[in-house]
Amino acid sequence: NYKNVLMHVKEVLKEQVRDVRLTKRLLTSPSCVVLDTFDMSLQMTKIMKSAGQNVKKVKPILELNTENVIVQHLLQESDNTRFSCLSFILLEQALLAEGGQLTDPATFVKNTNTFLTFALTRV
Repeated sequence: NYKNVLMHVKEVLKEQVRDVRLTKRLLTSPSCVVLDTFDMSLQMTKIMKSAGQNVKKVKPILELNTENVIVQHLLQESDNTRFSCLSFILLEQALLAEGGQLTDPATFVKNTNTFLTFALTRV
């Protein structure tokens, strides 16, 4: 059930995203981040911060591509640790793809390694 999975991802990522929804706009990527109409872009936020301006944190919307094998795996994942790791990986990959920066690169590496270890030991 997509609705339950989307709610679960949103709960896991509640500090980082405004919403989580499905998308048809992606062909190969598993996820992307989009902003509401009046939100400042991630690039503009970065520029304003580097200029010393106080900028309200922008929470993007995470969109998931259900045609992608990684997202299909997320939809079937029953282990909470792996579900959380994969949710964070999908968000952070989407942020990087948009030119953003990771707030905690060490956690990104930890999550990626946790998930890769699981995937490689299943083979």
